Amino acid sequence: WSRIKTDNLSMHVLDSEDYEQVDAWTAFLDFERANPMQLEAPAFAAWMERCLRRCLGCCQYSPDMWMYCIEYAYSVQKAEAMDVMERAIAALPNCLLLRVRICEFFEAIGEVEKADAEYRRLVKDCKIAVPWIMYQQFARRHFGIQAARDVFERARFSCKAPSLYVAAGRRE
Repeated sequence: WSRIKTDNLSMHVLDSEDYEQVDAWTAFLDFERANPMQLEAPAFAAWMERCLRRCLGCCQYSPDMWMYCIEYAYSVQKAEAMDVMERAIAALPNCLLLRVRICEFFEAIGEVEKADAEYRRLVKDCKIAVPWIMYQQFARRHFGIQAARDVFERARFSCKAPSLYVAAGRRE
């Protein structure tokens, strides 16, 4: 607790001091996750939920903290993780890093359909080339070359960036 400052709530723009706070919160949550008080399961779940809410009160604009909360929620109760993801996207709607990490999280846990749906939402909301390129790579890995080509077909009407064509050429 000594490194955590609660007087700078809801940092909007993260600077080097704020990253130290994110690291301090991560260390604190890792410590509490080990259940040092040896609480029973229901009490421990309630305690961790309070700790996570307190953390997000200070670090609401940190995509790393949101991902930490999503991963914890998924390990405890999968349905709750979806609610945390929606809150994260609502808090940081324009954060490409968070949205891509959510897509990768779904892919890592084997929820390919959910990852595909999230990629579709991402490319609909974001009009730059990077999400389209990542979506093409995802489609190629899971659905084959024709699916990646279909994504490229949609992408070239939405985004005119040269990097989109370069990535498609390298994919072939």
